[in-house]
Amino acid sequence: MNTLHKYFKHNSLYIIVILLITLGYSDLFAQETYRTSKGLLVIVTIINDEAVTLSSNDLIISIDYESGNILMEQDISDLLTENDSMQSILNNEESDLIKFEGKLGLDYINTTGHPPINFQIEGLMYPSNKRVIGSGTLVHIEKGTMSACLISLSFKLKYNEFFSTKEFDSNNDYLYINIKESLMAREND
Repeated sequence: MNTLHKYFKHNSLYIIVILLITLGYSDLFAQETYRTSKGLLVIVTIINDEAVTLSSNDLIISIDYESGNILMEQDISDLLTENDSMQSILNNEESDLIKFEGKLGLDYINTTGHPPINFQIEGLMYPSNKRVIGSGTLVHIEKGTMSACLISLSFKLKYNEFFSTKEFDSNNDYLYINIKESLMAREND
């Protein structure tokens, strides 16, 4: 028992150093995640022969620049429209959160600078659990020591791919979804 105690006492410094190095590496890898909580989401559709726009400035987007994986979340209650019947439906929507998990059609995104990049995006939309495909552009911005990207995405989705409700009275089966130039900053900055 005494030998075991001496062993741990003698090697505790090494164990602490290894833990600190491990934590340092996890922070290093986490720096490849870019995020925004103020993404601009605009949805346009036709209801009763009238264009209706829904929008929000609270779209959450997170991109892993190492893998190209993307996660987007939008609270239904944050969507606003001037169409009263559509706003009423949104306010009474059963699911409070619309979520997209997918991958940019890129293997890796250079964080030290790149020309504008066009890509495809594919993933699953929840709560509908539907596979959707869209397109996007990533523009790099560098200011001093800060680096960020502007992301723009476009999707043409059927109602049931985005909303779980069947209450929409629409002449058009589609929603045209745009995420407009949302600033993606490094998560640890």
